[in-house]
Formats: sequence, C-alpha cells, structure tokens
Amino acid sequence: MQQMYKDHLEFNIIGRKFTELYLYSAEIELYNLRKTKAEDRYRFFVKHFPQLLQRAPLKHIATYLGMNLETLSRIRSQRK
Repeated sequence: MQQMYKDHLEFNIIGRKFTELYLYSAEIELYNLRKTKAEDRYRFFVKHFPQLLQRAPLKHIATYLGMNLETLSRIRSQRK
C-alpha cells in the first residue's frame, strides 16, 4: 500500500481523504455516545441511520446507543 502511495499521488490523496472522513465520523459518533442525553443520542441515530430502525432489533439499537431497552422504549413512546 505504501509503495502504491509513493508511486501514484492520486491514491495517496484519495487514501488520506477517506481516512480523514472516517476519523471525523468516528469522532462525531464517540462524542454523541458519551456527551449527550439519551434522547439526543436517539435523535442522532434516527437522523443518520433511519434504515436501521426497521432492520435492527431494538435491543441492539439500545446497546449501540448506550442505554437499556426500557429507556429506548420510553423515548420512542414519547416521540410518537
């Protein structure tokens, strides 16, 4: 990989851009999971991953959001 980056400048730029995008996304996700309220984390999840609400079991979503299933159910019922 390093040799390809040395030989082809375009791949170096593309690889760097993908890495920056990945790190930025990871940083935003970590911030949202650690610093915000449970309802804010759920809102962020709904906004950025709406397709997963239909596909993933609620217990997995709750675990991903760092809350128990009861909290997720309460938040979902308040939003309706």
